Amino acid sequence: LGGVRGVLNTVAKEARGRVTPGREAPLKRVLLSLFRYDAGRALRRVIDLETLAQRAGCTVAELDAVVAPFVLRRLFVFGGASGERRDVTGEVIRTRTLEVAHEALFDAWEEYRQLIKNHGPMQSLHADVQAAASRWAAQNYDANELWGDGVLLRRAEDARNRGEVE
Repeated sequence: LGGVRGVLNTVAKEARGRVTPGREAPLKRVLLSLFRYDAGRALRRVIDLETLAQRAGCTVAELDAVVAPFVLRRLFVFGGASGERRDVTGEVIRTRTLEVAHEALFDAWEEYRQLIKNHGPMQSLHADVQAAASRWAAQNYDANELWGDGVLLRRAEDARNRGEVE
């Protein structure tokens, strides 16, 4: 029967089947945003709904509809006011977050496992490039601080040449 892993896969497939047609692309972007790839494995990422909606290319209301089947089955969970921001009037707005309920979902759900396999290494490279760019900016764009040994640059160029960079 597959134990916990089998149950998670079945419930996730059921939730996936409840996603309204035409919302596959936002769902994929949500799934990609709910993990970070580190040392060859996916780790849970907590993300605020405003940022997640932007990444998914939809409004927060549309995002709620995309993730609802997963939240109702307790595969994803909303967090409370874990952060805050200010609107244009200076009013503090508490932000809601979303995350997977348990990292076991990454391995148990076949579709998610494949998505992580296909996109995880590129996500890791992207994070490395962003960190390098931030370090370079902190050094006032000093040419001597550019990817010293060129390893990161070669990884990025190889990924581009394989067509893995969007």
